[in-house]
Amino acid sequence: MVVRRSGRVRLRIVVDDRLVRSLTHVRRATPNVVVWESIVPELDIDLRSAYTGRRGAAARVEHLVLTSAADIEPAAERAVLPLFDDVRRDPFDHLLRLVELLEGSGHRAQISQLGRVERLREAIRLQRSMG
Repeated sequence: MVVRRSGRVRLRIVVDDRLVRSLTHVRRATPNVVVWESIVPELDIDLRSAYTGRRGAAARVEHLVLTSAADIEPAAERAVLPLFDDVRRDPFDHLLRLVELLEGSGHRAQISQLGRVERLREAIRLQRSMG
């Protein structure tokens, strides 16, 4: 996905079979930097993911988790995302990280608009494990 402009991304986030309020934004910070942010206020989770790279190349990603929730550790992670079928995976990686964060804290989570993520989930995990 090539982000040409900044704005809100409309998603439905369901946690433990209940629709929760959330806000997801994407911003193009520079021609080579895209920032995704998802906030789930009632669970006190703010996930920010910055992707640096150029079209047709692997991207560097930094995830920052901001929270005061007792069952989630605030964290910062860095990784390199290779291309997958010549498509930048920024939105899929960001939203998959959000699902993993919620599931890791004992919740069941689903995000609408993620059909491709579910299909790519195993491929992404396999790529991460090959590392």
